[in-house]
Amino acid sequence: MLAHDRRHAFGPWVFAAAAAYFLLHLYNILYMLGEAENPAILVWRFSGSMGLVPDAMPLVAALPAAAAFAVDWNSGFAVPAVLRAGTGRYLRSKVLAACIGGGLAPLLGRLFFVIFLHILYRGDVSMAAEMFGSDGAMGVAFTGVGGYIGYFAAALFVQFLAGAFWAAAALAFSAYVPNVLWTVCLPLILHRLFLELDAWTDLPAWLNLSLLQDSETGLTFAPGLLTAVGIFAALIAVSAVLFYRRGKRRLTYA
Repeated sequence: MLAHDRRHAFGPWVFAAAAAYFLLHLYNILYMLGEAENPAILVWRFSGSMGLVPDAMPLVAALPAAAAFAVDWNSGFAVPAVLRAGTGRYLRSKVLAACIGGGLAPLLGRLFFVIFLHILYRGDVSMAAEMFGSDGAMGVAFTGVGGYIGYFAAALFVQFLAGAFWAAAALAFSAYVPNVLWTVCLPLILHRLFLELDAWTDLPAWLNLSLLQDSETGLTFAPGLLTAVGIFAALIAVSAVLFYRRGKRRLTYA
């Protein structure tokens, strides 16, 4: 990865976006802050699937590095960077930066929130089992401490993949329309289009990307995790190919 792309992927915008995502989760559970008897996993469930969190996640993912190509193109930096690094390396660097930065922002925001919840509330596995049962995506949380931690780890991994996809989709768009504002807003528009498509069709819940990114599809844990990994990985690959093909053509005739 090129040095200036590493600054996008691991720079201050990642932590700023993660902090915003953390605050959105916190806002959703403000009314529960005085209810210390709740198990942390219950509060987690309410925090992630309500309010602005699912809708804002694509924007959070796009902020760190999705517009890096548009910024380079508009500033005139893209062509000399390609002359120094080569077209292939330059484009691969942009894809890596977008995916890493886009994945880290929601992952870190939710990781900080998980830690915060377990400071305020108890990690009660047995209480969670009584409240939710052993079915659905929560099933893994009822196989002891290892399963409890595994559930959160898997949910965070899915968030990373989902964030990487939204950022990669925005990056692909920027190769066609190198406008920074449109690039950053594209994931929000795409997210809304997917929701409308879901509302007007009879697609299964696991094809609803908004539900899939929050592990709320109703699938049991292992199938739900495999489905999320497969779908988001495929979408990332498609976005990367679209960006590479159009970006290479644009730079060739620059």
